[in-house]
This record gives sequence, C-alpha cells and structure tokens, in this order.
Amino acid sequence: MTVTSTFVTNDFNSEPQISVSDLAQRRPIRGLKVVLEGSNSNRNAIGATVRVHAGGQIYTKYNDGKSGYLAVFCPLYFGLGDAPRIDRVEVDWPSGRKQLVRARVEENQTLVITEPKCQLHDENQATAQRSASLRWRREPRLPPTLNHSPQRRQ
Repeated sequence: MTVTSTFVTNDFNSEPQISVSDLAQRRPIRGLKVVLEGSNSNRNAIGATVRVHAGGQIYTKYNDGKSGYLAVFCPLYFGLGDAPRIDRVEVDWPSGRKQLVRARVEENQTLVITEPKCQLHDENQATAQRSASLRWRREPRLPPTLNHSPQRRQ
C-alpha cells in the first residue's frame, strides 16, 4: 500500500494546483504532538513555551492561540528530523511555573501535559505539587508537512 499526502489549492482567477507528497515512502517521519492543559494558567495554556530536546537539537514552539482554523486551539507539532530519540520536554507555563518531562517520550505520538496545581499558603507563596499529570495517546503517524528546522543553541 502506498501512502501519500495530497492537497489542492485554488486562487481566484487561476488554475488549481495539486500537490502530492511521498516523503513518507522515502524516509521515516519523526515527530511529536504536544497538547497542553493549564490549571493555574488559562485552560488552553496560551502563552506557554514548549522546548523539545532531541538528537542534540532544541525545537521550540510558542502556544500563541492563533494557530488552527478560525483560531481554534490546536496542539503543537514538532518535526524531529533524524533524531533517534526525544531526551526531554520542557514547558514554561504562563503562570511562571516551569515543568520538565523526562519520562520516556517516544516519537510519533501525542503527549498531553497538564500544568501542576499550586496551593497558596497564608504568606501568599505558591508551593507546587510534585505530581504533574501526563497522558499518552499513540498515533500511527504525523502529517508529512512538519517543519524540520531545529533551533540552534547559542
């Protein structure tokens, strides 16, 4: 069975264009889909920054809330190029909290990360709960149109 991606674009007063990609036939597609769920921050974690460390590269995405059709919330997609594994995932939440995921993160799946809840003490200082919620959803493959450009360390 041959798997390809096809899409059609059409501009006003011009011929339609058909694009076909068979990239998945030529090389493995590696990626990660990250879904963020805020608890202290806003529910969709708009304003969060996610960094995926894989194969000596750092891939960074900012959850701007403007992605997706009609600005409907979308997960963050990371193309991992030829990275053999994902070393860790870091999240900077809008609340100022930082979260590190070092659990075994596999490629080509959905990682759902829930912001750890904070409790306020009498002194109004936040103490984080140590347990953060992680859920995994196995997905057969990611779209072949992922951006494979890593962010270099400086």
